[in-house]
Amino acid sequence: MSRKETFVGRADELATMGAEIDRVRAGHPRVLWVSGPAGIGKTSLVRRLLDDRADVRVLRGDGEEGETGLPFGVLGQLVGDVPRRFLGPLLAAGPAPDADPLAVGAELLTVLGALQSSGPVVAVVDDAQWVDDATARALVFVGRRLRRDQVLVVVAARDDTPPESAWWERGLTQDHLVHRVRLGGLDAEDIVALSGAVGGPALTPEAGRRLRDHTDGHPLHATALLTEL
Repeated sequence: MSRKETFVGRADELATMGAEIDRVRAGHPRVLWVSGPAGIGKTSLVRRLLDDRADVRVLRGDGEEGETGLPFGVLGQLVGDVPRRFLGPLLAAGPAPDADPLAVGAELLTVLGALQSSGPVVAVVDDAQWVDDATARALVFVGRRLRRDQVLVVVAARDDTPPESAWWERGLTQDHLVHRVRLGGLDAEDIVALSGAVGGPALTPEAGRRLRDHTDGHPLHATALLTEL
């Protein structure tokens, strides 16, 4: 079953985040910082937000715990599907490990400027607690220079991001740009819908409330119990 089919709830969060995309379309760049515990549904929420938005160009990069020491690893993912004609020399060749993050950030800013000529650009950084330092510095450079751009930066990070990895949150999330979304557990009504979506039993509202209380609404934990049943 696809992630799209098993997605339930989060209507308020989706409405809020959709409003941020509308602001970006009007030339107001934004940063969405999505946080929550591991497995709470941050990736699924961002994916649902961007589903069926044909006018939005999406760039994606994912942090990986074992690759935090790979300079520009996440940035390379972000520009991986960008046509070569849009890339400057550093990005086209793949930045060397000792490349200046500010110079790389300047090229990325130029790329975003070119891509947004055909509509809003969304740069998604998932598992941001594991972003390499060079990518983080380049992104902070970009974030500080967004003015009237149709650019949305979406960052998804765990609540327990180590302090040494969180410095760039302060640099990227300037007050006039950022909107924070923290995900908690699903409510009882959503747990009932989740059970139907994963092929679990038909839950009564009371059963949904009990399961919600037992799992704190954590979708992975609830799904594990539902599939056992």
